[in-house]
Amino acid sequence: MTLARWVPTAAWFSGMALLWMGQRALDGGTWSQVFSVVGIASALIADLALFGQSRASRGAERSFRARMAGLGLVGLIALVLWALQSEHAREFLPGDGEGLEVALSVLWPLVWLAGALPLLFMELSFVSMSRDAVEGWRLGASGRSAFVLVLVLGTLGFLNYIASELDWKRDWSYLRTTRPSESTLQAVENLNERLDIVLFYPPANEVAEVLLLYFEQLAAFSDRIRVRVVEHALEPTLSERYQVSGDGTVIFGLGSTKETLRLGLELGSAKSRLRSLDGDVQLALLELTREERVAYVTSGHGESNFVPSDEDRQAGRAGLREVRNVLERLNYRVERLGLLQGLGSEIPRDASIVLVVGPREAFLASELASLHTYLERGGRLLVCVDPEDAAKLQPLLALTGVSMSTGLLANDRYYIPDRNNESDHFFLFTNRFSRHASVSTLRRYSDQFAVILPRVGQLEEVAEGNGARVSFVIRSLPDTWLEVERNGHFDEETETRAIRDLAAAVEAGGVKDSAFDEEPSAAPDGWRAVVFADADWLTDGYVRHPGNAQAFFDVVSWLQGDKGARVEVEQDVPLVHTREQDVSWFYGTIFAPPLFVVGAGLWWLRRRRRRPL
Repeated sequence: MTLARWVPTAAWFSGMALLWMGQRALDGGTWSQVFSVVGIASALIADLALFGQSRASRGAERSFRARMAGLGLVGLIALVLWALQSEHAREFLPGDGEGLEVALSVLWPLVWLAGALPLLFMELSFVSMSRDAVEGWRLGASGRSAFVLVLVLGTLGFLNYIASELDWKRDWSYLRTTRPSESTLQAVENLNERLDIVLFYPPANEVAEVLLLYFEQLAAFSDRIRVRVVEHALEPTLSERYQVSGDGTVIFGLGSTKETLRLGLELGSAKSRLRSLDGDVQLALLELTREERVAYVTSGHGESNFVPSDEDRQAGRAGLREVRNVLERLNYRVERLGLLQGLGSEIPRDASIVLVVGPREAFLASELASLHTYLERGGRLLVCVDPEDAAKLQPLLALTGVSMSTGLLANDRYYIPDRNNESDHFFLFTNRFSRHASVSTLRRYSDQFAVILPRVGQLEEVAEGNGARVSFVIRSLPDTWLEVERNGHFDEETETRAIRDLAAAVEAGGVKDSAFDEEPSAAPDGWRAVVFADADWLTDGYVRHPGNAQAFFDVVSWLQGDKGARVEVEQDVPLVHTREQDVSWFYGTIFAPPLFVVGAGLWWLRRRRRRPL
């Protein structure tokens, strides 16, 4: 009699084990199907037997037998959910089925555990009792304990999923970015003579320990690097040679030239500089190894200034101070380019790159002609135009083979909350990057980088172009429309949701190869240009954002024919959510925890009142 009491439950779990073997342990074929069918049949028959036992029982045993049969049915329902998320049932799901498939893949294991664990716990308690002394409180406690365990497992799984989606991975080692990046290693690889790295620090200094860990990794990559730690007071000759007046300084010496990096002696004050150590080292190496280049920034058409004027501040236009700083650290000499500097006659021959950022007035015919001549002789051009000024600047854009809409793009799902009204729908971001070399690093780390474009328009290729090859390299997120009414509200009758082109890389001339990325690229004797349908993304405040900074680095590297790479910088990046995500997080954090606690308390009180005294 005792054996018959637990046989149905044992058969139920045996059927589940056979199904698991058929689906997971066996690699398809006849035996896999046999095990699966036998397993499902065994679990179904066992659950029917549990219902039969409940009907044949009396008193407290009947109640709990019925509950155990219900738990077995819950496990069978979980198998139905599992079957619905399988690839065989995918074609029957509504829409593309992707979202429902993900939900079912998360739901069915929890449902199965909610049936299997309480059933197992209650059965283990039940078989230890005699038929004449069924202890209902023990069975109830066993079932509740199992259900609480299922809730804990489900909560942990949910938190793990949220952490993976929001990139909440944590490396608890201190200053984890103190390691050479790919681009820094590339700069070291190009050394033609010995590089002396001298750390002026006293013994047992915490900052020196962090620095030494980084530079030892760098030295291990190249035999042309020599790293030393010296104390300023004990090395007067070396201090005089490098003009060092105290400890807390790192010197990079290459031949007769040197670069200095000052971090200080206290770890607390040096932490901010240590977080960007790799970027600082890379820029120091570039200044030592790369010949000085000249970057010209056009003026005379209302372009953004390095330092905003009073008129710019009143109009809400930021400056280009950060862009100038980055270019100078990349060993560029930054100069203005107006009519007096040759914009209307001939672009200076030493121009490595020309930047046109935010012009508000049309270019003269002579200026367009000089830019055209500059491109024809292999020039490099970066053009950033606001959509409000696109109509006046179409001749400038036509030089590169693209045109631009005069309207703003908007999106009511993917945007950055700012003023908490419909004007925020123009404040866009994106991580949609093509396979082109001008955004190679952005694409490789698209799960971490997003480019912010405050007021962006749409680019199109000119129907009768100049023969150049146009590649749209940055695109908007889905459901973006070209705003007609300029109210930030989508109108189904006049507006269309789609993915829009926001930036283009253009190249012409030369022999094409695949030296930079998956896409063919023009040889150095051809010309290159990059066009953005927004100028604000490059101004102070926005270019500091990691995605925008990486975009600028990638674009300049591609225009100059250099290989771009990611610079390791440890910094806090603000999370960007869609509107649905913001609503979900708001209501979830406000209402879900209290409701869960109150619900659990009410359920527990109700269960206690039903217990016999």
